[in-house]
Amino acid sequence: MNMPRVLSGRRRRILTRLVAIALGQAAAALGLGWLVRGIVDSEASTGLRRHGLALGIALLLVIAVGLLRRWERVESERMAQSYVHRLRRALFERLCRSDVGELQRVHRGALLLRFIGDLASIGDWVSAGVARLSVTAIAAGLTLVILAVYDLRATALVAILLAVGLGTAVILARGLNAAMAHARRRRARLAANLAEKAQGFHVVNAFAQGRREGRRLKRQSAAVKSAMIDRARRAGAIDAVADATAALVIVAVLAFGALEHAAGLVSAGAVAACVAIVAQLAGPIRDMAHVYERWCSYRLSRDKIRAFLAGGSRRPRKRADIGGAAASLELRDVSVNGRLLAASLDVRAGSRVAVWGPSGGGKTTLLAVLGGLLRPDAGSVRIADRDLDGLSASDLHQVVGLYGADLSLLRGTVLRNLRYRSSRATPADLDLACRQFGVDELLARRPDGLRARLTDHGGNLSLGERQRLALVRAWVGRPPILLLDDLDAIADALLRAQVRTAIAAYPGTVVMVTQQSDLLALADNAWRVARGELTHTRPAARADDAEMLIAQAVTEVRPS
Repeated sequence: MNMPRVLSGRRRRILTRLVAIALGQAAAALGLGWLVRGIVDSEASTGLRRHGLALGIALLLVIAVGLLRRWERVESERMAQSYVHRLRRALFERLCRSDVGELQRVHRGALLLRFIGDLASIGDWVSAGVARLSVTAIAAGLTLVILAVYDLRATALVAILLAVGLGTAVILARGLNAAMAHARRRRARLAANLAEKAQGFHVVNAFAQGRREGRRLKRQSAAVKSAMIDRARRAGAIDAVADATAALVIVAVLAFGALEHAAGLVSAGAVAACVAIVAQLAGPIRDMAHVYERWCSYRLSRDKIRAFLAGGSRRPRKRADIGGAAASLELRDVSVNGRLLAASLDVRAGSRVAVWGPSGGGKTTLLAVLGGLLRPDAGSVRIADRDLDGLSASDLHQVVGLYGADLSLLRGTVLRNLRYRSSRATPADLDLACRQFGVDELLARRPDGLRARLTDHGGNLSLGERQRLALVRAWVGRPPILLLDDLDAIADALLRAQVRTAIAAYPGTVVMVTQQSDLLALADNAWRVARGELTHTRPAARADDAEMLIAQAVTEVRPS
């Protein structure tokens, strides 16, 4: 996916309005100069009282310039937010295409920086760079043309001073880009650390490591402070040049005009008009001083966002209906970065398959591939005789129900979490799944019932309650395929019995990761995953057969 264009759609219309604003500002400068010249030139001969109307019009023009500036700011921000809104949606769509492996490699702080810091930098460039610079360039150019009508020599002086100021700013800005890149890296590290601690601060407290983590934060914060001060030092030099240039232009025009007036070359009114016109350039000069800083920041953010948008897998939008109560699964020579090695697997529709093996062998990776959460490096995955890459994301997760320790609950109501996979689930479907795992009793003990609110990851619930809700989320609507990871982590005896009963009666296809004898005994087929290799093992018809199977597995993996 490419970055969307800045000047497209409604943003072109906004730019048209900004051009009109620039023309209005130039017209106001022309009118103000004409009025000032008339007032000053006629004051000596006829007095000031007869020009009350002219003064009133001049005041209105000054107010008009202020209103135009305000309108310019609003339209510039409207253009920026329109673009940021479009870009934010593109980033989120790209995030939704990320698989588990990619997200594990990305710092959460860096990911947040894409959505917050980078979008802020790009919005700032569009608002104060693209939009306002367009207005500034037009207004300043026309202002110089108007100034040339009054005094061509003063115009040449102003142009020379502006060129000198711009050249000085460019020289001073040479190190700004490197300083901004350095500050960005420091901020990204700090953001990553803070994001990690915000998610797991209970770990810090549990092991009394607050002082140690505080020292680390202090070092990172000091590095950010130093980098930001260096950036401000370099940017401040450019601001100083801009302010000095704006003031020097006004003083130079006033002094030059005074000399010309003393020589009888121009009238006092013409000098006053030139000063009034040049004063309109002060704001644009300061705006242009910030352009390079904003451009540097924009370029860094643009490159990061481009790189992020360029990756990720794409799924078709076209719907592909997969009917039936159960669906088949097929893997052919699937490999995943050393975690799975040319794995092949056939699961017939309606069967129950157990996946077992030592920790770190690749069981969770296998289920992530089957569920479309992890894109394999090689090989193919098929569901109901359709290639997985040919299914849209919404179709895939209507067909597949997922349960696992890594699939946490979300902040919001219980109802939102239970219907998160299948928003089209009927109240009857939801009620059936809740009764299946005892969630109906859990809700009966809470006054808000389905409207009870959960904190991040369901932190205000016990582990068993979180597991019950996550099981209902996977089960609701009875998807044709259930992928159940880490069932052995369920310690509650009643919930284990409910899971066993539910799997035995389930009409669809079930693939479960377990090494518990009672669950292995339910399987039609069993597959062992160890060191990334997938091996078919005989199904366990009874619980005692399953125990023998597990004992054999332990013997196989025990070091000699």
